[in-house]
Amino acid sequence: DIPWAKAELTSFQRPKSGPLLVTVYAYQREYFLAFENPFLSSPMSHIYDCSGKNISDRGIRYNDFTAEAKKLKVLLESKY
Repeated sequence: DIPWAKAELTSFQRPKSGPLLVTVYAYQREYFLAFENPFLSSPMSHIYDCSGKNISDRGIRYNDFTAEAKKLKVLLESKY
């Protein structure tokens, strides 16, 4: 029901866009929502905090995030 998350999900739900995981992560005492597709050239562009702000806009480096984040729950696993 959150507009920014709904828009991001819709962008991946096109035919032939491939597999999609929507995953909740914990990183430095905050929660993040990641839209993961192995065909993305810039995966950090699809990881958001709860307000919808991208990790790169927050100054979080992708390598730091992936090294330290803990996967909490997969909300969606599908193929389009």
